[in-house]
Amino acid sequence: MSLSSSFFTWVQGAGFYRALYAEAVEMLPPGNGECWTDIGCGPGLMVRLASRRGYQSEGIDSSPDMLQAARLLAKKERIEARFTTGSLETLGNSDAAVLSIASLLSLQADVRAGLNHLWKALKPDGRLLIVEPTDRMSPRRARGISGSSLPGPRRRVLHLWARARAGSGIDPRIIRDFARERSAGFEERLALDEMVGIWVLHKNPEENAE
Repeated sequence: MSLSSSFFTWVQGAGFYRALYAEAVEMLPPGNGECWTDIGCGPGLMVRLASRRGYQSEGIDSSPDMLQAARLLAKKERIEARFTTGSLETLGNSDAAVLSIASLLSLQADVRAGLNHLWKALKPDGRLLIVEPTDRMSPRRARGISGSSLPGPRRRVLHLWARARAGSGIDPRIIRDFARERSAGFEERLALDEMVGIWVLHKNPEENAE
Protein backbone atom coordinates (compact mmCIF):
# COMPACT_ATOMS: atom_id res chain seq x y z
CA MET A 1 0.00 0.00 0.00
CA SER A 2 1.09 3.57 -0.60
CA LEU A 3 1.88 5.98 2.25
CA SER A 4 -1.48 7.70 1.78
CA SER A 5 -3.56 4.53 1.80
CA SER A 6 -1.57 3.16 4.75
CA PHE A 7 -2.25 6.34 6.71
CA PHE A 8 -5.99 6.28 6.04
CA THR A 9 -6.13 2.58 6.89
CA TRP A 10 -4.47 3.45 10.21
CA VAL A 11 -6.98 6.26 10.79
CA GLN A 12 -9.96 4.01 10.05
CA GLY A 13 -8.58 1.44 12.46
CA ALA A 14 -8.97 3.80 15.43
CA GLY A 15 -11.54 2.46 17.87
CA PHE A 16 -13.58 5.66 18.05
CA TYR A 17 -13.58 5.95 14.26
CA ARG A 18 -14.84 2.41 13.74
CA ALA A 19 -17.46 2.93 16.46
CA LEU A 20 -18.63 6.12 14.75
CA TYR A 21 -19.05 4.39 11.39
CA ALA A 22 -20.75 1.41 13.01
CA GLU A 23 -23.26 3.74 14.69
CA ALA A 24 -23.95 5.39 11.34
CA VAL A 25 -24.51 2.10 9.52
CA GLU A 26 -26.86 0.87 12.24
CA MET A 27 -29.11 3.88 11.59
CA LEU A 28 -30.07 2.18 8.33
CA PRO A 29 -32.48 -0.78 8.28
CA PRO A 30 -30.87 -4.22 7.94
CA GLY A 31 -30.31 -5.17 4.33
CA ASN A 32 -31.54 -8.17 2.42
CA GLY A 33 -29.13 -8.11 -0.49
CA GLU A 34 -29.94 -4.56 -1.60
CA CYS A 35 -27.14 -2.45 -3.08
CA TRP A 36 -25.23 0.05 -0.92
CA THR A 37 -22.76 2.35 -2.65
CA ASP A 38 -20.16 4.34 -0.70
CA ILE A 39 -18.66 7.32 -2.52
CA GLY A 40 -15.03 8.14 -1.71
CA CYS A 41 -14.70 4.82 0.11
CA GLY A 42 -10.99 5.10 0.91
CA PRO A 43 -9.81 1.83 2.54
CA GLY A 44 -13.40 0.63 2.63
CA LEU A 45 -14.52 0.67 6.27
CA MET A 46 -18.07 1.78 5.43
CA VAL A 47 -18.29 -0.82 2.66
CA ARG A 48 -17.28 -3.66 4.99
CA LEU A 49 -19.73 -2.55 7.68
CA ALA A 50 -22.54 -2.27 5.10
CA SER A 51 -21.82 -5.80 3.92
CA ARG A 52 -22.11 -7.08 7.48
CA ARG A 53 -25.42 -5.21 7.72
CA GLY A 54 -26.78 -7.41 4.92
CA TYR A 55 -26.19 -5.24 1.86
CA GLN A 56 -24.47 -5.97 -1.42
CA SER A 57 -21.86 -3.29 -0.95
CA GLU A 58 -19.82 -1.29 -3.42
CA GLY A 59 -17.06 1.25 -2.86
CA ILE A 60 -16.13 4.01 -5.29
CA ASP A 61 -12.91 5.99 -5.07
CA SER A 62 -10.75 7.98 -7.46
CA SER A 63 -7.48 6.63 -5.99
CA PRO A 64 -6.16 3.27 -7.26
CA ASP A 65 -4.08 2.95 -4.06
CA MET A 66 -7.17 3.37 -1.87
CA LEU A 67 -9.05 0.80 -3.91
CA GLN A 68 -6.17 -1.64 -3.62
CA ALA A 69 -6.14 -1.19 0.16
CA ALA A 70 -9.92 -1.62 0.30
CA ARG A 71 -9.77 -4.86 -1.66
CA LEU A 72 -7.00 -6.24 0.55
CA LEU A 73 -8.86 -5.42 3.77
CA ALA A 74 -12.13 -6.86 2.45
CA LYS A 75 -10.35 -10.06 1.49
CA LYS A 76 -8.65 -10.23 4.91
CA GLU A 77 -12.02 -9.88 6.66
CA ARG A 78 -13.73 -12.25 4.20
CA ILE A 79 -16.08 -9.58 3.00
CA GLU A 80 -17.57 -9.81 -0.49
CA ALA A 81 -17.68 -6.33 -1.98
CA ARG A 82 -17.05 -4.55 -5.25
CA PHE A 83 -14.65 -1.63 -5.62
CA THR A 84 -14.58 0.58 -8.69
CA THR A 85 -12.92 3.77 -9.86
CA GLY A 86 -15.06 6.89 -9.67
CA SER A 87 -15.88 10.01 -7.69
CA LEU A 88 -18.74 12.20 -6.54
CA GLU A 89 -18.40 14.23 -9.72
CA THR A 90 -18.70 11.16 -11.98
CA LEU A 91 -21.58 9.59 -10.05
CA GLY A 92 -24.59 9.02 -12.28
CA ASN A 93 -28.10 7.84 -11.50
CA SER A 94 -27.84 5.01 -9.00
CA ASP A 95 -30.04 2.01 -8.34
CA ALA A 96 -28.57 1.59 -4.85
CA ALA A 97 -30.92 1.45 -1.88
CA VAL A 98 -28.31 3.43 0.06
CA LEU A 99 -25.77 6.00 -1.05
CA SER A 100 -23.23 7.00 1.59
CA ILE A 101 -20.52 9.61 1.80
CA ALA A 102 -18.15 10.20 4.70
CA SER A 103 -15.46 12.82 5.33
CA LEU A 104 -15.71 13.97 1.73
CA LEU A 105 -18.72 16.24 1.31
CA SER A 106 -17.17 18.82 3.65
CA LEU A 107 -14.20 19.07 1.28
CA GLN A 108 -16.40 20.20 -1.61
CA ALA A 109 -16.16 23.84 -2.63
CA ASP A 110 -19.97 24.00 -2.65
CA VAL A 111 -21.61 21.67 -0.12
CA ARG A 112 -25.14 22.31 -1.39
CA ALA A 113 -24.07 21.53 -4.94
CA GLY A 114 -22.62 18.25 -3.70
CA LEU A 115 -25.87 17.48 -1.89
CA ASN A 116 -27.88 18.25 -5.01
CA HIS A 117 -25.70 15.92 -7.06
CA LEU A 118 -26.14 13.09 -4.55
CA TRP A 119 -29.89 13.68 -4.33
CA LYS A 120 -30.33 13.55 -8.09
CA ALA A 121 -28.35 10.30 -8.23
CA LEU A 122 -30.41 8.73 -5.43
CA LYS A 123 -33.29 6.58 -6.60
CA PRO A 124 -36.86 7.13 -5.33
CA ASP A 125 -37.26 5.61 -1.85
CA GLY A 126 -33.46 5.49 -1.51
CA ARG A 127 -31.56 6.64 1.56
CA LEU A 128 -28.60 8.98 1.72
CA LEU A 129 -26.20 8.51 4.64
CA ILE A 130 -23.82 11.38 5.41
CA VAL A 131 -21.05 11.24 8.02
CA GLU A 132 -19.04 14.46 8.15
CA PRO A 133 -17.13 16.75 10.54
CA THR A 134 -19.22 19.72 11.58
CA ASP A 135 -18.26 23.36 12.00
CA ARG A 136 -17.67 22.59 15.70
CA MET A 137 -14.65 20.45 14.89
CA SER A 138 -11.58 21.89 16.62
CA PRO A 139 -8.40 20.71 18.37
CA ARG A 140 -9.66 22.23 21.62
CA ARG A 141 -12.83 20.15 21.58
CA ALA A 142 -10.82 17.07 20.60
CA ARG A 143 -8.60 17.54 23.63
CA GLY A 144 -11.68 17.87 25.81
CA ILE A 145 -12.96 14.40 24.94
CA SER A 146 -9.66 12.54 24.64
CA GLY A 147 -8.38 9.96 27.06
CA SER A 148 -10.19 6.92 28.40
CA SER A 149 -13.58 8.08 27.07
CA LEU A 150 -12.53 7.05 23.56
CA PRO A 151 -12.27 3.37 22.64
CA GLY A 152 -9.03 1.99 21.28
CA PRO A 153 -5.35 2.90 21.48
CA ARG A 154 -5.30 5.32 18.55
CA ARG A 155 -6.98 8.21 20.33
CA ARG A 156 -4.56 10.75 18.91
CA VAL A 157 -6.17 10.18 15.53
CA LEU A 158 -8.99 12.44 16.74
CA HIS A 159 -6.49 15.26 17.35
CA LEU A 160 -4.99 14.83 13.88
CA TRP A 161 -8.44 14.78 12.31
CA ALA A 162 -9.55 17.86 14.24
CA ARG A 163 -6.44 19.78 13.26
CA ALA A 164 -6.86 18.85 9.60
CA ARG A 165 -10.58 19.66 9.43
CA ALA A 166 -10.86 22.67 11.75
CA GLY A 167 -12.62 25.45 9.87
CA SER A 168 -13.87 23.22 7.06
CA GLY A 169 -16.67 21.28 8.72
CA ILE A 170 -20.31 21.41 7.64
CA ASP A 171 -22.84 23.59 9.42
CA PRO A 172 -25.61 21.07 10.32
CA ARG A 173 -28.22 23.65 9.36
CA ILE A 174 -27.24 23.13 5.70
CA ILE A 175 -28.24 19.45 5.89
CA ARG A 176 -31.39 20.20 7.90
CA ASP A 177 -32.53 22.88 5.48
CA PHE A 178 -31.81 20.68 2.48
CA ALA A 179 -33.88 17.82 3.95
CA ARG A 180 -36.76 20.15 4.76
CA GLU A 181 -36.75 21.68 1.27
CA ARG A 182 -36.91 18.19 -0.27
CA SER A 183 -39.56 16.96 2.22
CA ALA A 184 -37.17 14.10 2.96
CA GLY A 185 -37.39 11.70 5.83
CA PHE A 186 -34.68 12.86 8.20
CA GLU A 187 -32.65 11.57 11.13
CA GLU A 188 -29.69 13.31 12.73
CA ARG A 189 -27.16 12.37 15.36
CA LEU A 190 -24.27 14.52 16.55
CA ALA A 191 -21.30 12.67 18.01
CA LEU A 192 -17.96 13.41 19.64
CA ASP A 193 -19.15 16.60 21.37
CA GLU A 194 -21.03 17.60 18.20
CA MET A 195 -17.83 17.58 16.13
CA VAL A 196 -19.23 14.95 13.78
CA GLY A 197 -22.68 14.76 12.26
CA ILE A 198 -24.49 11.63 11.08
CA TRP A 199 -27.48 12.27 8.85
CA VAL A 200 -29.90 9.95 7.08
CA LEU A 201 -32.17 11.43 4.40
CA HIS A 202 -34.93 9.23 2.96
CA LYS A 203 -36.11 10.21 -0.51
CA ASN A 204 -39.86 10.41 -1.10
CA PRO A 205 -40.66 7.72 -3.70
CA GLU A 206 -43.05 10.14 -5.42
CA GLU A 207 -40.46 12.88 -5.86
CA ASN A 208 -39.71 13.59 -9.50
CA ALA A 209 -36.09 13.78 -10.62
CA GLU A 210 -35.04 17.39 -11.04
